[in-house]
Amino acid sequence: MDKSDVLPPGQHPRDSRKPDMDQVAHALERLQTLLIWIDEHRASFEKKRDTSPYYADSELRFLQNSTEQAVLHLQRLTELLLAGYTIDQDKVSPKGLCSEVWARWVQFLLQDRK
Repeated sequence: MDKSDVLPPGQHPRDSRKPDMDQVAHALERLQTLLIWIDEHRASFEKKRDTSPYYADSELRFLQNSTEQAVLHLQRLTELLLAGYTIDQDKVSPKGLCSEVWARWVQFLLQDRK
């Protein structure tokens, strides 16, 4: 990938519209949030698939949407990183980046995978 093919931070459709927001951190926060949503939709689907097919079908559509959004934000994050952009400590980071929910989920996964 040629760096000249990558839209600069703040100019991509998935970038934050806030001019003072760090775009690498924004893409990372969106990916974290979407991964949490994916797991929540998976759990909801599993809970309802036998008792409420209509609800389970809705959860599958939400799961698909969240997965597709995650892929697109991961692609943007990948483009930025491969083009040499890094987190700019002088810019604002999203409030949800490495949130308490994220940290708890990661801790749970680490303990569960031992």
